[in-house]
Amino acid sequence: MSIKSFLCFFSLLFFTSVIYTQSISGNENVCQYNCENYTLENVSGGLFVWNVENAKLDVNTGKTVNICWRKPGTHTIQVIDLSNTSNTPILRLEVTVYADLFTDITFPAIESCPRMDSLSNGIDQEFPPLECAVACENSESVYLADGQENSVFEWQISGATPQEDEGNVITVLWGEAGFGTIQLTETNIGGCQDSIEYCIEILEQPTADITTNRSFSNPCIGQIIYLFGEGEDAVNYEWYVNDIFLSDEQNIEFEIPNGDGQEIALITISECMCRDTAFYSIIPMNDEGPVISCVGTTCLGSEETYYAENICGEYNWSVSSEGSIIKGGSVSDNYITVIWNNGPIGEITLSVNNCNDLICNNTMSVQIPIIEPTLIIEGPDETCKSGRSTYTANKFSGTNYNWSLTGNGFIVEGYGTNQITVQWDDAPWADNESTISLTYENCLLECSGSAQKVVTLKPKFNISAWETSQCVGENITVEGVSGYDRVEGDWEVFDKNGNLIYSESGVSAIYFEVTVVGLFEVKLTNTTGDFCNDTSSGFLSGIALPDPPLSFLGPLSICKNEVYSYAATSDIPENIQLVWTFNDGNVVSQLEGNNVNYIWTTDGPYSIELLSKNISTNCESESVTTQLNTSSSTSIEGDAVVCLEELKEYELTGVQSNNIIWSITPPTAGNFLVNSGNTAEIIFFEPGNHRLTA
Repeated sequence: MSIKSFLCFFSLLFFTSVIYTQSISGNENVCQYNCENYTLENVSGGLFVWNVENAKLDVNTGKTVNICWRKPGTHTIQVIDLSNTSNTPILRLEVTVYADLFTDITFPAIESCPRMDSLSNGIDQEFPPLECAVACENSESVYLADGQENSVFEWQISGATPQEDEGNVITVLWGEAGFGTIQLTETNIGGCQDSIEYCIEILEQPTADITTNRSFSNPCIGQIIYLFGEGEDAVNYEWYVNDIFLSDEQNIEFEIPNGDGQEIALITISECMCRDTAFYSIIPMNDEGPVISCVGTTCLGSEETYYAENICGEYNWSVSSEGSIIKGGSVSDNYITVIWNNGPIGEITLSVNNCNDLICNNTMSVQIPIIEPTLIIEGPDETCKSGRSTYTANKFSGTNYNWSLTGNGFIVEGYGTNQITVQWDDAPWADNESTISLTYENCLLECSGSAQKVVTLKPKFNISAWETSQCVGENITVEGVSGYDRVEGDWEVFDKNGNLIYSESGVSAIYFEVTVVGLFEVKLTNTTGDFCNDTSSGFLSGIALPDPPLSFLGPLSICKNEVYSYAATSDIPENIQLVWTFNDGNVVSQLEGNNVNYIWTTDGPYSIELLSKNISTNCESESVTTQLNTSSSTSIEGDAVVCLEELKEYELTGVQSNNIIWSITPPTAGNFLVNSGNTAEIIFFEPGNHRLTA
């Protein structure tokens, strides 16, 4: 006997059965939004009715159900045995649902700065810049996991060496400048996992070097040490003596206070707060050196007299080439008179013998600042049209300094001193040149001077993309820009392991397919010399596609001009939405939603194309297509009259599909032992007329 058009009417006899020792098996620790199967063990008979709050059941009868968990907390699955013969008519299983994970990483504080791949001028670009988190090369950084209590955290680092891993806290030592990644995977007690990954721009540290115009390795007590700080990309300087802060000027004068060893440290600091350190060790003699008095700033052409304060039998004077001794200076003279013919720094040295007091036998030297009509401003002649630069003039005590700029830039630190810091303007309309002017005057000595320095500024180019992430299989555009201009060059795209996955040369933009999940690097090289950088790099992210829907609920046999309802077969995560494409003869309609209604309006052929769409990323899964038939060509074959608790088999003919969903109305009428494809096996538990649908 066959059952046509999905309708089956049964006249049934009622039999009872006994359920013996029963239990519910299944995962008792689950993740929010996950779906799990639960099964009755050691059972016979039935009917079994399932119930659970804050979750969704695929069916509420049978030996096995699928439950999708929606709300975190502890929930109870309850199964009622309606056979009236069970020793345990109500079974319960407590399930703990763990909240959805939102794993993140807390980064160490670092001041904002121009990054190698960023645009800091706020211009309305067609594409925004690519940016990474930052770290300094050869520096230690501490990162904190931001997740749930009692979770297990696993770190994966590239471009750095882990120093200490305490689970939720990791300390790493970053390597050479370039790019790295930091990835954190969190697993909570319920086995739920989440992962997040960041790209890290490893910034170059400034160089640090200490120079001097003579050796001061074993000076006398009281000797003044003159040290000069040098550092490429340095904008600030910090000097320390035996770990005590001394000065923030680029060059220092330091008087040896006693015979103890002196460890002098220079820390250079870049605009991005990266640091480097240089050291200079001094081991003084235990005695004081001869004292030269009347030392100070003077004017070019001036005659100055200097005295030895110690009473000795022999004085050995000498003067650097900037000056000439015109009086005194013999071995019996405790003074010299010098005319200073050149500047900006002169030097006097003195050694003594046969003194009344115990005197260090090393030579004592002092420097004499000489104000000239002009001087050289120290600092870069060419630099990037962004960030900051430091410029220094000779330090003349008691002298007023007046700095000014024409063209690009403005003074942010040091106005009125001998050292300034300049902030450059990298706006496209800003000048590509700056003239730094300085006038200086010592009113007491009645001498003055001026100086100028012309600085050439080159723009920086960057790479930019409107989207910093894209679905795998889709194309993405990355562009080279400098201000409003496009920048051509050679492009390379690498996966996170450094493998080249795409390249193109001589173009200002690339358009390529995203083929990897996770971070990948895009690099543009331009060696024309028109810019202050040769390369610019950034990271994009490939987004994994959602899983395709395995099947759906709804009829596969169609009557024209009737309304049909279609729905997802299981609970769909909140960020996933189904996209239905109905191919109705020559009419194609698309609907979005996990439950939709559609009226078929043609004579066919009919098909449904179904895919999953991630609402937050707009990524779509591969589609699954199901062919449908007209109702006249489809039927359910099987017995229409059965006995209570009798197992019967039914077959859907006229259509071949793995997406066939069987159901019985009312749901308590029976249990499906087989429910796959074109075949279903059912045990009936209630007498009466029932409807079987496929």
